[in-house]
Amino acid sequence: VVLSWFITAQCPTEGGELVMYGLSGDEPHVPMLPTRFVDTAALEERYHKVSVHSEQGDLFIFNSRAHIHRVSPVLGERSRITIGGFMTVDQGHEESIYWS
Repeated sequence: VVLSWFITAQCPTEGGELVMYGLSGDEPHVPMLPTRFVDTAALEERYHKVSVHSEQGDLFIFNSRAHIHRVSPVLGERSRITIGGFMTVDQGHEESIYWS
């Protein structure tokens, strides 16, 4: 499990939602482009998705290894600003490891 978290410091004018798909990054048949990036068009066509809109000050925590995810395009003059990081445990489940 790798927990991902972010706090929205500033909402964009439009867009910037977290989009999570019904597909784990550990699955062997993740649709990929020749550039080795995830094929977003294939994800949109083949898999269930959930879009999460956040407001300024919202905290969102999710298991980032359990779902392929992305941020939708940010539109307009105001940028999306977030503060975030990741957390997991070591192999012996004795210590927490975190980074951002």
